[in-house]
Amino acid sequence: MDMREQITGLGHIGIPVRDIDDTVAFYQMIGFRVVLDTVNPQNSQKVIFLKQKDVMLELYQQEETALVAGAINHIALDVNDLDAVYRYVCEKGLNNTKDTIHQFPFWKSGVRYFTIEGPNGERIEFSQYL
Repeated sequence: MDMREQITGLGHIGIPVRDIDDTVAFYQMIGFRVVLDTVNPQNSQKVIFLKQKDVMLELYQQEETALVAGAINHIALDVNDLDAVYRYVCEKGLNNTKDTIHQFPFWKSGVRYFTIEGPNGERIEFSQYL
């Protein structure tokens, strides 16, 4: 499988935040707009997606955050066929987190995703909107 054909673009950048309201206000002042305001059903954390042109941010309320440069939790890559990408990642030995495919009721019909780590500990999420 050619992963270049599967990845359709940057889905979002995930940022854990201590004060979600202040953070949203900041990003709105620099041109972002709220496109989804919801709650993670697994842990009741508030989640807000903001967008400016082709850049999407996922902010989620979290009591403990690093609050230092590099404190981005993950980057998400949109893919065409999550099941095929998952099989490929597992076959290549890249599923170093031993993650499985998860589903959230975000967006119109939901989203499925799984996460691995890159060689520097960076988290990479592969996601497919349903």
